[in-house]
Amino acid sequence: MRALQTVSGPLSPSDAAGIALVHEHLSCDLSSAFGATYSFRDEGLMIAELRAAGSRGVTLVVDSGNADHRRDARSLQRISVGAALRVVASTGHYREGFFTDSVAAKSVEELAGDMVADITRGIDGTTVRAGAIGEIGTSGEVPTELDRKSCVGKECRSRWSPYH
Repeated sequence: MRALQTVSGPLSPSDAAGIALVHEHLSCDLSSAFGATYSFRDEGLMIAELRAAGSRGVTLVVDSGNADHRRDARSLQRISVGAALRVVASTGHYREGFFTDSVAAKSVEELAGDMVADITRGIDGTTVRAGAIGEIGTSGEVPTELDRKSCVGKECRSRWSPYH
């Protein structure tokens, strides 16, 4: 049986009924790119917002943040428990201008290995496992070399969709 990995553990398909929000940011810090006002670390606010969403039928939220969004896996767990909603964490790298230094420093194989580790072992040394890959993007009409590098699949690196 396949299961969806949430920050609290696997979720069986039979328990996955309900409305899902599939691109949210519950814990991220983009202040390095946009300034201090772009740090979303208010767990109380996120819990309150998700409780309100839950009262309207939402049962699952996918947090699209990744290493470049400086997501906090333990915070996602606390938000999930506090809001009584299932939360899925993500892995990957966003786009140039947001990349951590590791994207330039590591090989494609190392970046892929990091993503696999986030999914199979846990994020940033925790046991909180990612259940999604994303948000992966490009910096413009023509992807930069680092954009290409961050998209670790051979097919992804060789053929770029016009949609980004």
